[in-house]
Amino acid sequence: PTLGAGRWDAPAGTPLGAALILRIAPEEFVVMGSGAVITFASADGQGKVGIESVQEGCYEQGGAWKGSRWLNGDQTHQGRHIRFPADAWQIQRVKLYRYA
Repeated sequence: PTLGAGRWDAPAGTPLGAALILRIAPEEFVVMGSGAVITFASADGQGKVGIESVQEGCYEQGGAWKGSRWLNGDQTHQGRHIRFPADAWQIQRVKLYRYA
């Protein structure tokens, strides 16, 4: 990689990815991304964190969440992470749970 003039150039053929994570409740997040894999961990180090539910969707004008497809264990690696393919941007609403 090269760095210069406020820009980072990845080697040719390197897929680029990005994500924006918004916490909307103690155990709930809205994540927008492309080309990224997101995992969650306990910030206080107490126990483990799993993914309770994930729903793709969008926000309508006025701010109302409009959910579409629910993702299950096949898409969340049995509740371990959420994934955003590199070919498109997606928004996912994620609820977490804690366990020992």
